[in-house]
Amino acid sequence: MPGADEPALAAAAASGADVLIQELEDFTPPALRPKARALSAGLYDRWRAAGALAAVRVNPLETCGRD
Repeated sequence: MPGADEPALAAAAASGADVLIQELEDFTPPALRPKARALSAGLYDRWRAAGALAAVRVNPLETCGRD
């Protein structure tokens, strides 16, 4: 899911998917990544409560992936 797209992230829990991935790389522009990281605080709990495995895709750790 695009990392900062709040409606898409919220709707994902009802998708029935086994795994939901918040994208913090290509689908999330660099300017929106701080917002996306802030959304992740409660997002993964909601996804797990819906029965999905919550995951995140980040940039390489050598670049901005540690952010």
